[in-house]
Amino acid sequence: MKKRNAIKKEVKKIKKTKDSTVNKRRNQSEPDLWKEIRSNWKEIRSNWEEIRTNLKPLKKAYNKFQWKRKIAKEKEERIRLKEQEEQRHREETALKLQDQEKRRLKKEKKINQFSSNAEDNVKNAGEELVKKDG
Repeated sequence: MKKRNAIKKEVKKIKKTKDSTVNKRRNQSEPDLWKEIRSNWKEIRSNWEEIRTNLKPLKKAYNKFQWKRKIAKEKEERIRLKEQEEQRHREETALKLQDQEKRRLKKEKKINQFSSNAEDNVKNAGEELVKKDG
């Protein structure tokens, strides 16, 4: 039994050394980024502040550009709505004129029918009077 235990211990020791060498190699090839960030925090922060201060004029110009573009879009929208309203008004007036023209033609037609009927009636009445007299 002693031999088995000794063999197991040797195997375990070999595995540990192998794993530790692999871990050392891995750590050397892939440095811990968080450690680097923590160690260089002040430098990184100052760089960000510098970048931010350099970008302030650009951001201000972009905000101004967006504001002007928004105003231009609103103006175009108002113009478009105004043109649509004018077009609708023109169409309504054209329809009103058409309706008025139709009504006028109907009235003239009725008047013409009435006057032609009245003339026929007068002629018929005149002929009847002539027949009665004659």
